[in-house]
Amino acid sequence: IAGLVKGASKGEGLGNQFLANIRECDAIIHVLRCFDDPNIVHVDGSVDPVRDKEIIDAELQLKDLETVENRIKKVEKQAKVGGDKAAKIEYDVLMKFRDALNQGLSARTVAFDTEEEEEAAKNQFLLTTKPVLYVCNVDDVSAAEGNAFTQAVAEAIKGENAEMLIISAQTEADIAELETYEEKQMFLEDMGLSESGCNRLIKAIYHLLTLQTFITAGEMEVKAWTFRRGWKAPQCAGVIHTDFEKGFIRAEVIKYDDYIKYGSIVNSVNYPSCALGRPTSPRISVLHKNVPNVLGAITQVISGERLNIENMVNQSRGAYAYTVLDVDEKKKRISLSIK
Repeated sequence: IAGLVKGASKGEGLGNQFLANIRECDAIIHVLRCFDDPNIVHVDGSVDPVRDKEIIDAELQLKDLETVENRIKKVEKQAKVGGDKAAKIEYDVLMKFRDALNQGLSARTVAFDTEEEEEAAKNQFLLTTKPVLYVCNVDDVSAAEGNAFTQAVAEAIKGENAEMLIISAQTEADIAELETYEEKQMFLEDMGLSESGCNRLIKAIYHLLTLQTFITAGEMEVKAWTFRRGWKAPQCAGVIHTDFEKGFIRAEVIKYDDYIKYGSIVNSVNYPSCALGRPTSPRISVLHKNVPNVLGAITQVISGERLNIENMVNQSRGAYAYTVLDVDEKKKRISLSIK
């Protein structure tokens, strides 16, 4: 978002419009100029990425300080006199924010002791609590290792709970002009890079927003779906369709390397260290390699024939002690505990 200058917190430049846009974002990517070029004039007359960063930080911090001060006036009396526990927690959080902001620190640097305080902090929607990725735009020569400018930025953001990425915009423009994947890879190798800055930026953003991707594949197409890190399988299924989450039964899991080695989940059941099951089973539960080493309840859907429990257990990389928990002939289900 362009238009931020000194005084933006007081409405200078595109100040209010800029800050409104920032407030609606989930995260901030702050691009810093980290290269010298006499043909490209800097608005402040010299290249200093740390100074540029501090100008932006100061404007956002001043706006947050104004927000915090106004909120303190509204809850202070209720917190001190009214005996409102929630107001007291919010007041304490606001005071911590105010102390940090008065010291020229962003709100994201403040740590809280309880979940109640963290929740109260989130409800303030401060600009400087948003996660930040500093993107250092360097020249071609510095694309792989960075330079003195990027080192200064790295030092400046220590303790800020922010991330940094080095990219050469000029290099990315050159890569975009190449037509084939092979040409792009050769260019990257010549530059001493393993992948493009664009790819690294996408990965960094996903990490910043605690997002990950899973893929579904069918005969006609392959699709990527985004979910938040830490979600369970039913929640991920709901990304595709809410009915999938509501009617979720279970996930069948196999390690990627095993899947590639054996070609399919069905074939992998013959691999003792990663699976318990039979190729004829209508549904197969595949286990992580380490599962047989710990005590855990395992439910296996079997075929019409009775499954020899002892053989199934002994297939799992040696003999293990087991206890049958339940046998349901009608549902063709056996529950057992394996040690």
